[in-house]
Amino acid sequence: SNYANIYSETFGPATSWDSLSWRVNNLEYPSKDSSILNIFGVDDAGNETLLINNLPTDSSDILINDNVDASVYPYLKLNAFLSDDSLYTAPQLNRWQVTYADIPEAALDPKIYFQFYNDSVQEGENIQLSIAIKNISDVDMDSLLISFSVLDRNNNIHTLPYPRQKPLLVDSVIIASIQFSTIGFQGLNKLLVDVNPNNDQLEKYHFNNVAEIPFYVGRDNDNPILDVTFDGIH
Repeated sequence: SNYANIYSETFGPATSWDSLSWRVNNLEYPSKDSSILNIFGVDDAGNETLLINNLPTDSSDILINDNVDASVYPYLKLNAFLSDDSLYTAPQLNRWQVTYADIPEAALDPKIYFQFYNDSVQEGENIQLSIAIKNISDVDMDSLLISFSVLDRNNNIHTLPYPRQKPLLVDSVIIASIQFSTIGFQGLNKLLVDVNPNNDQLEKYHFNNVAEIPFYVGRDNDNPILDVTFDGIH
């Protein structure tokens, strides 16, 4: 064959796109080699759309911030079409590079701090949890939303009120702590933790933001007995 296609890995996600550069060398001079580049935008669902096509090798560095909307296409994919109709010596793709503004990444990190009291309690006792959340990226996060809820034995979800936290800056840690009563939660339950739920702010990954912590609540079967006396008289 006298032609070939090369596809890049997916770049991103990005909050905004900046520039693109690519370099190709021919193996002979003068050369009849042909090299063009196509840019595909990729949305959150993984759908690819051709945004810029037939960029020649001599297009140098290209500003793409005005042509590619990162809010619609947070990912990019490149395609190089290389051909040589004469000597069948493929042009050599030396480099392609995309620069963009990165997005932050938070993660639950129980190795830094984790305390759970207790995974088996009597009804009426409190459940207490403290767990560390760290910004493991090079980008600050805004004020952090954290969701706590209980999945009861009947698979009903009970949301626990929890205030929005301070911004999670680069390399900083927040210790999220909550305490709640177990009244009405007899049996086996799960405490659900979700950092930055529903993509409240842009973030790279979500798998490291969630936790399920089981706990058991024993039913209180003993009636309270109150014996009141006054001056020795019941």
